[in-house]
Amino acid sequence: MTSTEPRERDDGLRAAPVAGRARAAAHGLFAAALLTTVALDQLTKHLVRGWLAPGERWPGAESALAKVFTFTHVHNTGMAFGLGQGRSEIFAIIATVVVLGLMIYQSRLPLNAGWLRLALGLQAGGAIGNLTDRVRRGYVTDFFDFQVWPVFNIADSAIFIGVAILAWHLWRTEDDAGRSAVDAERSDVGAVRAAGAGASTGTGAGAGAGAEVGDG
Repeated sequence: MTSTEPRERDDGLRAAPVAGRARAAAHGLFAAALLTTVALDQLTKHLVRGWLAPGERWPGAESALAKVFTFTHVHNTGMAFGLGQGRSEIFAIIATVVVLGLMIYQSRLPLNAGWLRLALGLQAGGAIGNLTDRVRRGYVTDFFDFQVWPVFNIADSAIFIGVAILAWHLWRTEDDAGRSAVDAERSDVGAVRAAGAGASTGTGAGAGAGAEVGDG
């Protein structure tokens, strides 16, 4: 056994806990986004069901605010933002598959993919929040009503924000890749020009030296 082997073994033992903590932190971000979304979604839906009857809204039509925004208790048997009504069972199956897919995908991401894990956690949490409603009640409780947009809830908002973060992340990644490619191309052009300049200088110097020898 060489003298370096014990040192390498000690370095490996010290690196293992660090890697474990980094992995736990990465997966913890996904779990925190998921659990926070589900908790807020279910809490707000519980409050709305206890506060407003189905179809009821607050504030009333006499309020100036009601022309822009109200809390409206709506039963949604469709997907997010009230689309595809009457297909709750199908959407429940789709949501289950999507959540499982998101969990598997995030577990395979690099440890430094924080923004991506946050986006996936929000989407998974939103899907679970609405899935919980479909399984327990056969419909989803919606209540944010901006009058010009279908009524929605916290889960829908989390899914939307997660998709927006994901789109921004992909755009930034492609933009960085394009910028790196341009920088690499400029470096190559600069290297070619420098090589050409060096060759020209060398040729000129050689020619000048030849001329001096000839004169001598």
